Amino acid sequence: MRFLFLILFVSIAGCTPAMKLIGGFRTPKPEDKESITKYLNRKKIDTDNVLVFSDSVSYYNRIREVKQLPEIRVFNKEGVLVYHKDTAVSCPGPANDFTKMICIVSRLKQNINRNVKTETSSLRTLENLPVNILVNGEYDYYVFIYWALFMGRLNKSDVKVWESNLKSAKGCKVCVYKVDMDSQKRWYNK
Repeated sequence: MRFLFLILFVSIAGCTPAMKLIGGFRTPKPEDKESITKYLNRKKIDTDNVLVFSDSVSYYNRIREVKQLPEIRVFNKEGVLVYHKDTAVSCPGPANDFTKMICIVSRLKQNINRNVKTETSSLRTLENLPVNILVNGEYDYYVFIYWALFMGRLNKSDVKVWESNLKSAKGCKVCVYKVDMDSQKRWYNK
């Protein structure tokens, strides 16, 4: 009966209201350090290693690469982008299994044109400081979790779980960063 009601609701109201009701999605709005930190604390998600985009141009360029939220991008010990799933797959589902088995997985396809330096060149800390990640062999993987406040429940069901899986990985060292894909208030204050 619930399923029938859901189908009826979506067909009448469209997807956006349904996603807001079911998934906790909300209309995106510009965020800042305080609103991001407050949200993460409320959801009991770690507030460390949160990164944001330096400007709207960099933000929109990355949206073209990270088409689905939440999503992860993985870099190996040498700092080179590796693919944890088929690049044609747009759903975040494979990330659940991958974050549990990251230390076991081998032979990941590489993209030598993308590395940690290019990934972080347009990112800033919540304090608006440039990001400088040294790829020196200390970590086996560098994982960037792309998320947004407006994604609602997916942050708790996916982002929090992925980060927990990665931080508790046995057999390898993983460095985790959370990249907020919300627009930033400071972009509009210039």
